[in-house]
Amino acid sequence: MASCTQVEALIQAHIDGELEASGQVILDRHVAECSGCAQKLRRQQATAAELFEVLRTERLAQDLRGVVLAHLPEMEHPPQDMTDINWRAKHPSSSLGRWGRRVPAMVAVMLILTAALVKAYWPEPPASAYSVGVVLQSQGGVTAFDAASTERHMVPVSKGVVAESSYETGANAGLMLALAGHTHLKLNQHSRIRVDDERRVRLEQGELWADVGNDGRLFRVTVPGGVVTVFGTAFAVRVDRDATVVSVEEGQVQVENSQGFRLVHQGQQVRWAAGEEPSAPEEADIEQAMAWARAIVPDREAEEVYRTQLATPGQEPTQLAAKEVFLIDLMQGGRRWDISALRISWQGPLPSGQAYSGYDVYVYDQYMQPVVKHEVGGTAFTDTREHYIDLPLNETFGSNTKMLTIRLAPKEENALPAPGLEVSALAS
Repeated sequence: MASCTQVEALIQAHIDGELEASGQVILDRHVAECSGCAQKLRRQQATAAELFEVLRTERLAQDLRGVVLAHLPEMEHPPQDMTDINWRAKHPSSSLGRWGRRVPAMVAVMLILTAALVKAYWPEPPASAYSVGVVLQSQGGVTAFDAASTERHMVPVSKGVVAESSYETGANAGLMLALAGHTHLKLNQHSRIRVDDERRVRLEQGELWADVGNDGRLFRVTVPGGVVTVFGTAFAVRVDRDATVVSVEEGQVQVENSQGFRLVHQGQQVRWAAGEEPSAPEEADIEQAMAWARAIVPDREAEEVYRTQLATPGQEPTQLAAKEVFLIDLMQGGRRWDISALRISWQGPLPSGQAYSGYDVYVYDQYMQPVVKHEVGGTAFTDTREHYIDLPLNETFGSNTKMLTIRLAPKEENALPAPGLEVSALAS
């Protein structure tokens, strides 16, 4: 099997269509067994496709080689000075010396001209078909790197945000991103974030502010030891060595880890340390908690790039999460009912061969205090025998529990939702 170094020389020839049959066999066999080189091949193919699309307006409509050759003038050979030719033949070192002294100056001129031409005719595209967002502001030392490499590069304003890319801010630095779906993110100094796609990010350290657009899909922020699920809101998350803190400026978010979950409303704050349940929401000075984010403002030209290339045209979409919240009144018929199970039903049976999204099922009491969480896998909706599933409730509710709130959060954003979802209760 060829080494990775040998294969690197074959990748560009393959992309250019210049690789011989024997080299193609070697390349195909290697990338089938080496995930690193396979990823490098896909990345270079994507870059080549992006450049091909970006430079489409500069492409020539026809080959100019024949036209140029047909119009070249006939060259007349001037009479040769044989004395000069004989002298140079006898003194080769002198001629080489004169040319050698000229080479550095000629190279410098060529580099300057090349740089000028590249800048004028090959500008870097601000965003592309592979972008999920645009950099609106980059202050101080902000670097980026992708999943396949730890090599960092500086982040310019108006640069496209590519899925699975990471961003890191240094001292006194700040970053602002706009993601497809009317979502804006700000990153404080000494922070690091990974953008999985336009609706999922990972805050690995530091502080993040987010204003999430209501485009009908949930937005999730993964933090060490927990998840913040957003239903359309403005909030901030801080991750440090001692604890994770979530502050809500507007709307509501749900925080969750392996110990429990909480619903956090406007003006409230929760925190948790490793291995601990999220604390009960408390009123907090949200303005002070988010003061750092006010200093990061978007660049106007970058905003225009986002508006024209990635922003959803037309009116602001409505919030879908309200359709997935159900209320069950336990006080009916003049008595209080004990609940033994929840029944989730849908319009069925559903056609086989389709992939449907699973759901996280969160149950709260009338005070929005967490009761229990269940999970429903997407395969449950493909059972053609039934069009409902029962989730047992083994918890004993207090006598003052008069209502349950059930929230369904889809687990796979790209899968089909089960049509006609309803939630009811089985009373004993």
